[in-house]
Amino acid sequence: MGWYSTRVFTLVSMAALMVLLIVALSKVDRVSTWYAEQDTLTGTLRRRTFDSRLRFELQRMVPGGGHAGLLWVNLDGFKCANDRLGQQAGDVVLSTVGARLQSAVAANDLVARLGGDEFGVLCVDLTEPAELDAAAERIRDALREPFEVDEATILLTAS
Repeated sequence: MGWYSTRVFTLVSMAALMVLLIVALSKVDRVSTWYAEQDTLTGTLRRRTFDSRLRFELQRMVPGGGHAGLLWVNLDGFKCANDRLGQQAGDVVLSTVGARLQSAVAANDLVARLGGDEFGVLCVDLTEPAELDAAAERIRDALREPFEVDEATILLTAS
């Protein structure tokens, strides 16, 4: 290879490495964004992301006259169960609660962990108030089911 060919090969190799680096950084950025927006324990949104999305949905609704509903879900009895069985058991319960909440609402609704045992649910694109009542009932039903953790049965209610 001549001097010119060696330089071209080097430049092409460097360009290829730059492209690979950009692709890798893009993936890291997406993963970082996911971790910043998601509560890793429950798989739900974090409070800050929920607040931001709530504001967006409210602004989106105003021009079209759409309807949405906001539910606050507090886990009654969680603190006692967490204290009695330990943090690991509590984490299992919270993870299960996140999954149950997400399965109880529509795919485009938002579920977030707002605090230790508090969750928020934003039901969007509602056409009538009864839809929010139905979502609340599905959530209550999902959380009434016993939680099985380390051979212990935990019963919680939601308010």
